[in-house]
Amino acid sequence: MSLREDFILGPDANSAIERSSDLAKRILEQSTLGFAGQYGHISVREAFAELSAMKQKGYFAPDVLPKTVENFRKVLDALLKGKKHVWKVSRSDGSTEEVPLNQDGFRDTLLVGGAIASDLLPPAKLWKGTAHGFRSDTDMAAVTGVALMHEAEREDLIGHRGFSWESEDKGRTYRTEIGGDMNADLRIYRTDLTFDPTIDPFGNAVSYRPTTSRDAKIIAAYHSQEPTLLAALLKWAHHEQIESPLLANSAKEFLEEMSTWDSRLANAADAGYGDVRPNMHFIGFDRPLSRPGGKETAILPREYHKVYLMHTDSEGNFAISNPEADEQTAPEDPHMVFPKAEFDTVLRGLFMQTRMGLGRTSLRQLRSVLEYYFSPKFTADREREKSWARKQAPAE
Repeated sequence: MSLREDFILGPDANSAIERSSDLAKRILEQSTLGFAGQYGHISVREAFAELSAMKQKGYFAPDVLPKTVENFRKVLDALLKGKKHVWKVSRSDGSTEEVPLNQDGFRDTLLVGGAIASDLLPPAKLWKGTAHGFRSDTDMAAVTGVALMHEAEREDLIGHRGFSWESEDKGRTYRTEIGGDMNADLRIYRTDLTFDPTIDPFGNAVSYRPTTSRDAKIIAAYHSQEPTLLAALLKWAHHEQIESPLLANSAKEFLEEMSTWDSRLANAADAGYGDVRPNMHFIGFDRPLSRPGGKETAILPREYHKVYLMHTDSEGNFAISNPEADEQTAPEDPHMVFPKAEFDTVLRGLFMQTRMGLGRTSLRQLRSVLEYYFSPKFTADREREKSWARKQAPAE
């Protein structure tokens, strides 16, 4: 069984919410009021109290419950007793992934039991999902709860989110965000948003699904690693001959655009005037990043003296792996992959992260790395490195 990370709403869920303008409006309004207590750790006592309050308000009266009334009551009772029930997700590779509820507290019970959505929906409407365009009678309650949690989270993170975008790759949809954590350490999140058919614990088809570690990937680098990542991206683009409008004409237009940006510094930054020594990040630039099985990998430091490996996958896409200790070989199955088509977006996202003050590297510092890359000094340093390597090579 897989551990749940979060939830995503499928296209049908979003369409059903949009068709009900009143529901969409109320979700937005309610999210600004704050519901932190329902989104943190929930004990069985708190969950039981919430559901008992719902019962007193008529949410579980026989005339308003879903058609699968017996199964609904049995599952909800079993969840409160700590018994395992699962969502079943049919993956595109033909596998079925089972995701258990209540892995950390009883918040999931409140979600599928309608407690979160009951802040918005009256008893007569909560369990009538089919009549309102949802996939099943239990679908609308959970979808409304997920939407409300997501909107509340957005309210909490205003000013803290990084640069994000959505993209398509091999039939899957991804959302990527380049930002930073509370200590201004570099963070990259990439989540598979593709909706796979899902059955809820009551045996009903639903238009949302849980995400697991299979879907949600994170790169948690150590502080001030933005120049390291930038140099690896430039090395990748150079050797894979990626066409980049942002780098065209020595990145002249992109650098000019940056000069018009306002920017801010993270709390842990050094006012943006520290020397990042750009040349040190390009040592070995003339050796391309390895495909799987090769050892020409770049290192991206992380916490606790561990590292990520930066390399390419079998198709030449940029890959980041989470290796075992001291492993330097590029693996077949990387942790996170960026297709060539996303190079410019990733590049812009990294600079936007510094502009937004989410890491310890300032925009000025990261810009100096890109300027160095197109400078005569970069060319001279590369020639000097080649000359040194020739001298160190064993005589024939």
